[in-house]
Amino acid sequence: MKNIFSKIVFFLLISFSVFGMAPETRAASAGKLGILPAFPDPERELTKSWFLYGVGRGEGKKDAVKIINSGDATKIVKVYAVDAVNTREGSFALLDESSPRNGIGKWVKLASETLEVPAKSAKLDPFEINVPENAEAGDHLGGIVVEEVDPKNNLSGTGVNIVSRVGVRIYETVPGEIKKDFTIDNFSRRQGPKEGRNWLRDILGFGKRSVFEADITNTGNVRLSPEAKIEVKNIFGRKIADLKDEKHGVVFPKSSETEIMFWEKMPLAGRCQAILTISALAPDGSRLDPKTKEISFWIFPWQFILVILAFALVSAALFFLRKYLQKILWRNLPIRTVSGSESLREIGKEFAVSWQKIAAINNLKKPYSLKKGDKLRIPIFPKGSSRIHMSPEGWQKLKKAILARRMIVAALVLAVCAGAVIFWQASKKIGAGPPRQKNRVSENSEAAKGESDQLTKTGAPKRSAVSVSVLAPSGSDPVSSQRLVRKLELVGYKLEPVLARRSEYTLTTIEYGAGGKEMAEMLKADLGVSDPVNLVEKENLEKDAVIWNFLPKNAFLEI
Repeated sequence: MKNIFSKIVFFLLISFSVFGMAPETRAASAGKLGILPAFPDPERELTKSWFLYGVGRGEGKKDAVKIINSGDATKIVKVYAVDAVNTREGSFALLDESSPRNGIGKWVKLASETLEVPAKSAKLDPFEINVPENAEAGDHLGGIVVEEVDPKNNLSGTGVNIVSRVGVRIYETVPGEIKKDFTIDNFSRRQGPKEGRNWLRDILGFGKRSVFEADITNTGNVRLSPEAKIEVKNIFGRKIADLKDEKHGVVFPKSSETEIMFWEKMPLAGRCQAILTISALAPDGSRLDPKTKEISFWIFPWQFILVILAFALVSAALFFLRKYLQKILWRNLPIRTVSGSESLREIGKEFAVSWQKIAAINNLKKPYSLKKGDKLRIPIFPKGSSRIHMSPEGWQKLKKAILARRMIVAALVLAVCAGAVIFWQASKKIGAGPPRQKNRVSENSEAAKGESDQLTKTGAPKRSAVSVSVLAPSGSDPVSSQRLVRKLELVGYKLEPVLARRSEYTLTTIEYGAGGKEMAEMLKADLGVSDPVNLVEKENLEKDAVIWNFLPKNAFLEI
């Protein structure tokens, strides 16, 4: 028994050491094409995925990238260096090939700009980064991109050359006077819809959440990783919420990003105070002193109160209308004079009316005794009777009252329908907030020779001129859509928000406008996924293309 136990322990230790402790380094990849640093520093884990340099002014450094082809066919690729920018969420994004190069993209010189990489193999491409004498101290960010350009294997049905594009980051910190600081430019709060849909909750106004937005600007010369938290207090100063931003992005020098946090469980009403605290981590591991900003706001259930008031008004209108109709009917009901010792039951049988109805409409109480000469109004007169009838004036009043009731009911129905349509349209809007300030990228370069703002030299659509929106339908993975947005930004598309609407699809679909099939084919190829992607032409589309993303998050790897 002891020997068996020893063997089990030995097997578990071996398994853990082989499978649990060996870290995996994966190349940034797209379409079976990958790229990695060729000579990582074993003492610095991040150099297995990124280039981390500290080259001084007027100095240079030689290195190389490893280009990996994991496909079954030889690939012809081109390699080039570009600058990088922040996305509005604080993500790292490489610019496209046609963008101006003022930093890393200009400083890096590659040994080969075109390579032929055989199937199931890798090739090294040496390069040298030379920092100019007038370079500013601090961070300069960019990357090296590898792009497939073999036209033989990548022509779409429309003749557009389809390419795969993937890059590796370069972080170069020029030694000198390092400044680490940031400012909080704006702190605001608005109401937005909660995730998911509950009709009763949304109609009553309980489907709202607070959306806090803080604009942060890096005023230093090295990248910063901000960490934000918000403390919410009620009117009595008691803390009722503690919010933290779990997605720590990176803010480049002289760039801005927006921190967004959600408060789901708001009180029904009251005055609140939100205290924002932001600290930041520098690349050297030091933490900057936190900065704070406060705002005060009221939470008022106006939608719930409006719904209650509308319900009360409708109920009151129907109640008084019913009373009015009853009054008209009562005044014009036929009258029966009691003769002798008649009972309610006998009179009810005479007119085929329930005696209880006669008692109720005449306000008779137990024991329901009648006297000779009493006048009783009969609520329902016998069919075909010529003795009992309503006067012409009574009929006119009754018809007018019935018409008024129908008109009021019709108006209420129309109002409810109009409110439902307005609510439906409003509930579909994406809570994206006001437009953010774009990243500060130089725009003083001319377009490439032979290219227009919309088309390349070959006549194909230019990615930087294509506006794309990504929608994550209910049930899809939001992480997948975030990665897709980052990938499209890296490829060079112009990502813009769009009003959401109910999904008509169950598979990933690209909607495009009239005459945009060639552009849609190019966009489909740039997704670089093996899952099926449908193309649908739509009229009056808000953007050049709208992607309904049902892809799993592992379909995209972060670059």
